[in-house]
Amino acid sequence: MGDYKRYISYLYRYINGTKDNNVGFVKLESKQGEVKLSINLKCKETIGLSMKLCMFYREDSTNLSEVKNFIDKGISLIEIDEYIQEGYDYSNTYRTSATNVFDSGKNIDNISGVIILINGGEVLAAEWDNSGIDVMDINKDKVNKEIDEGIISNIGMESIYKNIENDTMDKEDYSTDKEEMIWSDIKEEIIENVSIQKEKMDSEQININNQEDEFFNFNRFNESRIINKAMQEREIKEQKRNSFISRIFKNFPGMYPFEDDEILECVKFEPHDIGLFSMDKWPLANNSFLLHGFYTYRHLIFAQMQSRSKQKYILGVPGIFRDREKFMAHMFGFKGFKGVRNKPLENGEFGYWYLEIKL
Repeated sequence: MGDYKRYISYLYRYINGTKDNNVGFVKLESKQGEVKLSINLKCKETIGLSMKLCMFYREDSTNLSEVKNFIDKGISLIEIDEYIQEGYDYSNTYRTSATNVFDSGKNIDNISGVIILINGGEVLAAEWDNSGIDVMDINKDKVNKEIDEGIISNIGMESIYKNIENDTMDKEDYSTDKEEMIWSDIKEEIIENVSIQKEKMDSEQININNQEDEFFNFNRFNESRIINKAMQEREIKEQKRNSFISRIFKNFPGMYPFEDDEILECVKFEPHDIGLFSMDKWPLANNSFLLHGFYTYRHLIFAQMQSRSKQKYILGVPGIFRDREKFMAHMFGFKGFKGVRNKPLENGEFGYWYLEIKL
């Protein structure tokens, strides 16, 4: 385990050289000579833009421990991938050698973090050596040129998205507006045609009711399309959610400390694993009650629970059922308790204080 390394760093958006909002996280694991890099990005401002994913290292440093002042050493980039962000969410995983990171000749010990160059001049960056990132060293014009012409000198993985057209747009954000515009144009055209016919024909021969029926039928057809599209989008979202949950239960260590069958699936968790959830759940990783339980018993649990007629997902903290601990658990949001034994709860019973995780 001597060569094992694991970093989880927040990914920040930089505007005009200034660190702005958090837009995701980067996770790196290095063991047995292989590096796995996972990117998780949620940013609507970068939808449809060309992105160049790079790792970076401090120039003239042979090891992260030698980096005292990043400004004196500068930044060099190792290109990994180039893609166009099609939607609000983007996630991907990359693998490379720990001793030759993406064919750069650099060891993983030299790598300081990740930088994503964006067509338009902005930069997304995450670091794990805590030496600071001065993105103003990356000139905006240079960033645009590098993305447009592909002139970053470091050798990396070739883009798998080069054939995607630059005019990609997020259909979720624009589909409703587009349909309303189409309906408005068609409606105006129909009204114009009716006016022309009225001039050519006798007013008694024009059936206004038929024209109104056409409008009514078209509107019903249009509404039906919108409803069907919304249902399809909900189904896709549900499929993605189920796939994400299945991967957790498949890849994390399984455990089942309970005597009854109320818990359907259960895996061992640690505080940093909370970073897999959406960003609104990340503060739980610093929850004082959760950390106290983890450092006392060295584990947490993530489980699927059968509750009456529905199923729910819970995050559990090991502890003892007693008044003092109950007060602390409730104060920090863990209002449920599940004992490990299949009998009525009594003071001193071991189990798990839990809260529901809505995914």
